[in-house]
Amino acid sequence: MPPYLFETNWLGWVQLTQVVASVLAVPVLGHGSDFIDTWLSKRHNGIYQPEYRLITLAIPVVCIILSCVIYGRGATNPYDWHWTSIVLTYHLGWFGFIGSNMVGITYAIDSFPSKAGPLLLLICAGRGFISFGLSYSTVPAIDALGYDSAMNIFAIVTGVLGGLAIPTYCLGGWVRMKATRLMWKVEE
Repeated sequence: MPPYLFETNWLGWVQLTQVVASVLAVPVLGHGSDFIDTWLSKRHNGIYQPEYRLITLAIPVVCIILSCVIYGRGATNPYDWHWTSIVLTYHLGWFGFIGSNMVGITYAIDSFPSKAGPLLLLICAGRGFISFGLSYSTVPAIDALGYDSAMNIFAIVTGVLGGLAIPTYCLGGWVRMKATRLMWKVEE
């Protein structure tokens, strides 16, 4: 639709940039997380805490919030915003989605390596429920509220879910200690 008028032949090129976003997730968030973990462990006398991984979660959370807000504005006022407000934010959101999954999975496995299977199932199922709920409600929300308001709501949901990393960072060691004691009692 105007003003963009993307030719059908070009849409593949738009999707190709999603590959770039996926390829960037590993070096930026994987190696970046390892760098932060090493640095913080050195500062704490060589003691590693899985919660150090959660610091990296700020990058994908900020990416998703920015992409929601800019996409909403660009879709609401397409003549005032450049076409990249739609295309680039779509892929920035994908980078954030992949990145937040990567950080969450790494944190869960680092926290409870012996329970990796059930935790991965829990993360994947939770991600599925949330993404299904949001994707199922996207079109009705846009119809009822408009792009701007609907995307702002998605940004708020992302901020709240990402904000849960703060109490997890602060209380994660205590929760892990209590959970480990409970697991030992159950196994006896």
